Amino acid sequence: MEGGRAQRELRILAFADLHLDRALPWATRATGDETRAAQQVAFDAICSIAATEADILISAGDLYDYDRHHPETGELLRAGFERLAPMPVLLLPGETDPQDGLSLYEHVKWSPNVQVLSAAELTSTTPLPGLTIWTAPDADELARAETEAGSFNLAVFHANATSEQVAASRIQHLIAAAGHHPFELPGVTCPGAAQPVDPEDPPGGVAVLNLLEDGTLLVTRREVGTYAPERPARRFPTAELAHYDLAAIGEEQTVRGEFVRNLITPEESPVHLRRLALLTGLQALAGIAPRSAPEPEP
Repeated sequence: MEGGRAQRELRILAFADLHLDRALPWATRATGDETRAAQQVAFDAICSIAATEADILISAGDLYDYDRHHPETGELLRAGFERLAPMPVLLLPGETDPQDGLSLYEHVKWSPNVQVLSAAELTSTTPLPGLTIWTAPDADELARAETEAGSFNLAVFHANATSEQVAASRIQHLIAAAGHHPFELPGVTCPGAAQPVDPEDPPGGVAVLNLLEDGTLLVTRREVGTYAPERPARRFPTAELAHYDLAAIGEEQTVRGEFVRNLITPEESPVHLRRLALLTGLQALAGIAPRSAPEPEP
């Protein structure tokens, strides 16, 4: 204690939902390129804050997009985390970056300070003296955690969790990456998205958990990401659809009727619908009648 105030014991920097290389199907090419560049800037900012202000860095999931990640994304992450050595860096896979044998988590040659966590079962690790990190397939499983006296027990989830679930365990606090919007509950911190990828997202940020020597935990938030990209205006406002009687048009034995029937058939899959729409639209533009249309009378 100095001056009657508890001093910092250690500082934990936690982030989630960076979504490197995430697809933005609604965006223009320029907006997509700008967003991906902003994601990398946010990652560099996270590493810079960690290097100067933190004792440990935790990624709570959705670090990158498994389906669309760039070939250089793995090297970007590896090099960024290696520069923080010997600071511990803990990585928890999420929904867009699952660990399945082919992920970057298993194929990147991480530096020794990086540890990939697993939520397949209740597990714990002690990256620093006096700090134990827990993961589990469900927050209710935390009630079975056999914690040790003298260690601060912190759980990390890429899912929602409640204050009641934390209170029912010996866990002191839980990082729950439950969405892109940050929030605080008693015993629970959601860091929000590190970099916004949807227009509705708030500015990106990270959670800073400052653990004092008396066991007090102070949680603050630091902005690191830029503001969310703007969704371009629709070229064809959906309100204009109200001018058409779709039920009546769907009864027509015409190219127009076939086009509407294809698009409002609920049992068709989205991918198949897009193919039908493309084919019918091209045929309509070429003046080709659908096969289901009756043959004209002689």
